[in-house]
Amino acid sequence: MRSAHAAWTKGFLMAGERALLPQTNPACRKYPRQAAFVNANLPDATQIANQLNTAPGDILGLAGFESNWGGGQLITAGTNNYFSLKAGPAFATGATGTYQYGPNTFWTYPGPGMLASGNAFAQSYFGTRVNGITDPQAFAAALNAGGKYNSDPNYNSTLVSTINQANAVMGCP
Repeated sequence: MRSAHAAWTKGFLMAGERALLPQTNPACRKYPRQAAFVNANLPDATQIANQLNTAPGDILGLAGFESNWGGGQLITAGTNNYFSLKAGPAFATGATGTYQYGPNTFWTYPGPGMLASGNAFAQSYFGTRVNGITDPQAFAAALNAGGKYNSDPNYNSTLVSTINQANAVMGCP
């Protein structure tokens, strides 16, 4: 049986499957900020996910985590860098400048939305690591193998939780 996320994103249900309607989905009330982020960015996340043969929820979870659901410093500063892509040749695709935040320099991307930074992510080394992976746990493990994406020892489990939140609110009004 496919997940409710897979059924929702494909727009149909297989025999025996059931999806929560948005008005009855408790996640819509529990995570309104996440629901607003997902609704605003689902078209871009779907394009990025299609490039990587992965699930939009994985992309939305990663971008939601890295951008603090669109309210983090890199976003409010106008960088449109939803994936916390540090300045360097690996993420230069589509970049329009740089932004200094603490000891790190990050790329800025044209906006609005996450499509430009998502394309840079998809074309990077990290994008190749998650290509074809749709399971949230496997996605997080492949992305952060060896602590290369984020050195926080809890990063993978936190990312999986964030992906699960993104999937839970897909389709909320």
